[in-house]
Amino acid sequence: ELRYDFLPNDRKTDTDRFALAFKHAFNQDKLSAGLNINKVSDDNYFVDFSRTQAVASQRILLREGFANYQGTGWRVNSRVVRHQTLQLLNDPILRPYDRLPEVNAYLEDQQLGPLFFSAAGQFTEFSNPNMVEGNRALARARLELPFVRDAYSLNTALSVQSIGYNLRNTAMGADKNPGVSVPTFSMDGSVYFDRKTTFAGKSVNQTLEPRLFYLYVPFRDQSQQPNFDTTLRADNFSRIFSENRYAGYDRIGDANQVTAGVTSRYIDDKNGEELLRLDFGQRYFITKPKIMIEGEVPVDNDSDFFASVRGRLTRDITLDYEGQYDADTGRNERGNIGVSYAPSLGKRLNAGYRYTRNNIDQFDVSGQWPLTRNWSGVGRLNYSLLESRPIETLAGLEYNDGCWAVRMVGQRFATSPTQTTTSLFIQLELTGLGSLGSNPLDLLSRKVPGYTPFTSSPYTQ
Repeated sequence: ELRYDFLPNDRKTDTDRFALAFKHAFNQDKLSAGLNINKVSDDNYFVDFSRTQAVASQRILLREGFANYQGTGWRVNSRVVRHQTLQLLNDPILRPYDRLPEVNAYLEDQQLGPLFFSAAGQFTEFSNPNMVEGNRALARARLELPFVRDAYSLNTALSVQSIGYNLRNTAMGADKNPGVSVPTFSMDGSVYFDRKTTFAGKSVNQTLEPRLFYLYVPFRDQSQQPNFDTTLRADNFSRIFSENRYAGYDRIGDANQVTAGVTSRYIDDKNGEELLRLDFGQRYFITKPKIMIEGEVPVDNDSDFFASVRGRLTRDITLDYEGQYDADTGRNERGNIGVSYAPSLGKRLNAGYRYTRNNIDQFDVSGQWPLTRNWSGVGRLNYSLLESRPIETLAGLEYNDGCWAVRMVGQRFATSPTQTTTSLFIQLELTGLGSLGSNPLDLLSRKVPGYTPFTSSPYTQ
């Protein structure tokens, strides 16, 4: 797949401007490979020419070649990655590390009596001339002892991860070959209870599933190691049960902690549909972690409280909530709630609110609704309360006459803290023959959850 856009002698920049996107994939038996090459002529290309917020906000373009081989019980994959970093005025970003190359090898679970053994290894050459660079090699071995019964389960795991570096561009006196080996021990147990009850007028099976997770990772000094690809994971209910609070391999977080959680599900007796799911959990630190990365806030003796609720409250209304609450300060650290009302196909209203303290404070409303037998309206507003401005607005009309249909959609979105872009889509669809104009269907499907083309609505049948 190849796409190449070219504009000779653009009057705005007095230069030739272009965008290149090339993708190719190869699959044969156990071997797969591919290319993904992207390039633009200048830093402002997407700001000036893109018609969607997702494209306009791209700042790092990937150029990647990869190859994978899947064996029996093992696999190997490799890739070479370069980047083009687009720098906007007054909004610079760091150039990510290129990987020249990265090679991974995995030995999948091998059963040894009641035990399961797995292993993994990786070698990566990180390149960035303006920063510390070099290669990183790591190896990890893991042994698990699962014990599973209908009403309870217990999984005990022991693993060891070793990391070593060969660095360049280091500060004077800094260790060019730092390394560390860190063991990890965990126990994850859960119990299952259920009972018959009713919910929303239906006969359901309600479950109660307490879970207890213990994690011990001894402290090992990692301050001499660079940070090529490691970030702090954004916590939620599922991630507080993970063995490493970091994403990436440059840091292994020390831990001596217990995580307690409980899940309750309401399952329809007739068809097995999960009508409602509630999750609650909290992590307790027996000793406070010592390993820290830039931007990480020291923890107290217990973590924030995490909760999630998702399900169908009635036939037409669904709810999806996820939150993080600091019991010590009484503050909501993070929250994401969405409610949808969909009485039938082609009729849908969505409302949502997102909050991350000192970072995000936004509400989002969207929907589609038939106005007459032939006309339908669709729209979305995403507004930032912190910035006191719309992040994105979208409005459109659809007309369907059976043999033909027309769609008109306007969109305005922010491409930077000070710039916006406006797009207009007009499409004529001839039933059974095809369509003319710019197609807004993919945009509407992404921006309006649950969107259905008006030509598929029962109101036009």
